[in-house]
Amino acid sequence: PRCWWYAVAELTMRLYLTGLLSFFGSSDAPATTTQTSLGLLGAMIYYVVLSAYDPFIDPLDDLLAKVAAFQVMNAHVLRHDAASGGKRKKKKYNAGDPNGVWSGLAFSVACVAVGLSTLAVAVFLVFAGARDLRNAVVGAANYVSERFASQRPSTDEGRRATGGSSSPSDADASAPRAAGVAP
Repeated sequence: PRCWWYAVAELTMRLYLTGLLSFFGSSDAPATTTQTSLGLLGAMIYYVVLSAYDPFIDPLDDLLAKVAAFQVMNAHVLRHDAASGGKRKKKKYNAGDPNGVWSGLAFSVACVAVGLSTLAVAVFLVFAGARDLRNAVVGAANYVSERFASQRPSTDEGRRATGGSSSPSDADASAPRAAGVAP
């Protein structure tokens, strides 16, 4: 990342969304509107920080991070809407699926749409960066081959190091002996 502190911000957000929110539940209702409200607040703060600083070097990485943060924010909006909507008729309800919202067709379609949008952005980024990746690999291969070529002794230096004569046939005959290989 371009910003040295971004890893700390990312880790704090992950701990907040997965660990801290669990302390706001109860034994009767492990998934409460308090949790979803605080999760939405944290996701919004994270999105604002991400948008303000653009911590990645590549702008396409910033775009992918923003799409993912936006999806987390939307998931909390949907969850808050589902948790706060409607009256609960039973005192003991299924906290994981209040009023059967999560098993409905609309929620399934929304989840598939969110997942497909992430996939579409990721595929776009892969194809957009394929040319840059190919150029980087070719550049790295050229750099490595140049470095190895510059460290190999030239034929004149090799002949002097092995004590051979200046004729090519003598240098070829003495090269295997210098490397410790029998002719």
